[in-house]
Amino acid sequence: MKDTRALVSRLAAAAVVAALVIAAVALRRSGVDAEMLQRELEALGWLAPPLFVLVFAVGELLHLPGILFVVVARVVFGPWGGFALGYVGALFALTVSFAVARRLVSAARATREPWRPKIRLLRRAFERLEAHPVRTIALLRLVLWLAPPLTYAIATTRVRARDHLIGCAIGLVIPVLVVALAGGLF
Repeated sequence: MKDTRALVSRLAAAAVVAALVIAAVALRRSGVDAEMLQRELEALGWLAPPLFVLVFAVGELLHLPGILFVVVARVVFGPWGGFALGYVGALFALTVSFAVARRLVSAARATREPWRPKIRLLRRAFERLEAHPVRTIALLRLVLWLAPPLTYAIATTRVRARDHLIGCAIGLVIPVLVVALAGGLF
């Protein structure tokens, strides 16, 4: 039964990736490019940035790769505007994901032990999480960036939402900055 679930999970992930690739190719062939996106967003005026941040949060909940949103922010809003929107969007998306996950696991957390990773390096990081939450989350975000499973795993612990946000804010500066400045190469 466990092998069947793993296979179904992998097939579902492959189907999502394939659908995203097919959608990207179809959009590209239909004339959607960076200039067209810029024109459409300029037509939205002041609504473009909040709409982008909201779509970023929904994408994070749907497990879409967060780096794509940062690259899109860079391409559409330029390097510095892209960095600012990518960074704010990432923080908002992670905060929303954390809140949703915390809400969903609150009952389970009260009745059993919190989830712990099987990989030794991650297990050590999670052991340090309660003693040094901001530093540990910053280091985890520096390496794992916008990984939704990390957000969900942290939500199962007793880490405060404030510490999660501060740790994410510190840990995401460098990755988002690098992607936003190098995003023009994509």
